[in-house]
Amino acid sequence: MMTTNDNGYSRKMYERSYGEKYDANLSTTDIAKRFRADVKDAIKAGKLPKGLKLSVRTSYYAGGSSIRVYVQAAPFRVMNPEAVIASIERPMAYERASRHTAEAMALTSQLEKMLAAYNHDGSEAQVDYFDVNFYGFVDIDHDLEHAEREEIRAEHEANRDWTPPWSSEVR
Repeated sequence: MMTTNDNGYSRKMYERSYGEKYDANLSTTDIAKRFRADVKDAIKAGKLPKGLKLSVRTSYYAGGSSIRVYVQAAPFRVMNPEAVIASIERPMAYERASRHTAEAMALTSQLEKMLAAYNHDGSEAQVDYFDVNFYGFVDIDHDLEHAEREEIRAEHEANRDWTPPWSSEVR
């Protein structure tokens, strides 16, 4: 049976796929250091945007380790104004708009691929079997999301002649 993992590698069930920079002798901390260097090189080469700031953290625990990458600053808006405004105006409604912009989603996808280059994956989620060198996560930092949400909300309120239901102001 053939399966395809998140990196697009096709493989047989229980067969490991290896990233192009995988090295079994590297610790998770060493991989994080190399990933940081790759990011710096990609910014210099123009493959990642200037002004990008990341937090790269490692964790070790029984059963494995992880590398968590959070985007703390970007030279573009990461929150989708349409989704933020919809959540303000219709907080209980289901919205189809992505909470992140296309640029932010492309950035996180690119960072995920860069991180996956150091990993191996022989997992089979169908049978609850996980075999990775480390668990890798890339996301937008909560503080950045919150700050942009507040900025979009302020812009929206300034451009509308309405009083939000949670406000005690009278206009």
